[in-house]
Amino acid sequence: MVRIRLILLLLISFPITVTMSFAEDRPLQRVPLSEVIQKAKSGNIEYKDELAIRLFEGHDIPKDPDKSLELLTEDAETGRPESQYLLAKALLDINTGENKPDYESAAIWCRKAADQGYLKAQTLLGQMYRSATGVPQDYRQALKLLTAAAGRGDGQAEAYLGYMNLRGNGCERNCELGMSQLHHAAKASPEAQRILGYVYHQGYCGPVDDVESAKWYQRSYDQKDIVAAYNLGLDYLEGTGVPKDEAKGAKLIQEAAHHGIPGAQWKLGKLYEKGIGVEYDPSLAVKWGQEAAKSLFVKVDFNPEGH
Repeated sequence: MVRIRLILLLLISFPITVTMSFAEDRPLQRVPLSEVIQKAKSGNIEYKDELAIRLFEGHDIPKDPDKSLELLTEDAETGRPESQYLLAKALLDINTGENKPDYESAAIWCRKAADQGYLKAQTLLGQMYRSATGVPQDYRQALKLLTAAAGRGDGQAEAYLGYMNLRGNGCERNCELGMSQLHHAAKASPEAQRILGYVYHQGYCGPVDDVESAKWYQRSYDQKDIVAAYNLGLDYLEGTGVPKDEAKGAKLIQEAAHHGIPGAQWKLGKLYEKGIGVEYDPSLAVKWGQEAAKSLFVKVDFNPEGH
């Protein structure tokens, strides 16, 4: 059976963006909407960014990606690195109506923020160089950026750096170093936990261990990593590393699909088409297949190397 595993934020062989949460970028997310709007209108740039994120996600306010991009662009043009980074993320993730991802513009804004030393932008730009997203693939540049960000304590950067080391991307393959970096990052990073799940599933640095793989996917999911919900859902559907439970697997796939994960949307359509873990519903099968198609998603094996 073909299994589609999403590990990277940005895929390599075709331009799929995995829905990115802005939760970690929202120190003002608990501020009442009325206060956010009032201070944004007064020109407070932090509140303008918060309002833009809410408009982008439809959080407590009708979704309006055009207005969101307008606000983020205004803020980014002031030179504020946080705003430039948020704009880059929005440009990578947007996929509604006439608005499609703009990888080249995202790379430009991300580089502006990274050049100012903004940590999250350095990590994201490193991922973009690794995955040839908006920029030519350049493993050396990716290693440089991710090494710098990991050295400053970014767990996500350390996770990707570990993966590159154990796969030999732009460097001599070193499983011991790569696994050490991944396990260290996994103490706090749900993305590192998810990558570990993938590494154990593939048997990159030892025998395939689906039980260990599922354990790491579960840990990642417990920390709200929505892509891990998809991977864990596949495990339950197939009984890989966990007892087979189609209903539980379908529920996890549904959760990931509703959060915009293209692979999960495609899989959910197939589940409705065949009545696996859910009631047979051809109309929903078509609906979710169309949602996946919006992201240019096609049924392929996911290869982190992009070869």
